[in-house]
Amino acid sequence: MNNVLLLTGRIANDPTIKELDNNKKVCNVLIAVQRDYKNSSGEYETDFFSISLWNGYAESAIKYIHKGDLINIFGRLQNQDNKLSIVIEKIKFLASKPKNDTKIDEK
Repeated sequence: MNNVLLLTGRIANDPTIKELDNNKKVCNVLIAVQRDYKNSSGEYETDFFSISLWNGYAESAIKYIHKGDLINIFGRLQNQDNKLSIVIEKIKFLASKPKNDTKIDEK
């Protein structure tokens, strides 16, 4: 039996970190994952997933990811008290959001 989750998508909000009473740190972010196929209107739909990054991953997220950045998440689904959550086992920072302020000289 396997419980494997692989998501590649863009960060939908800037991460914020929160320190809990037990000195653990958590960072909650929303990841936008575009579907591989077009709907009946000819458009790609996007699914949004809420993920929680803990301790070291939370600290890395604050330093290295921002809204619009592309990330890859490897983990598993967990069902606790009829609430489905994503447990992150590995995260890769793939690409930063392209900067809009890049100017091209016209000659």
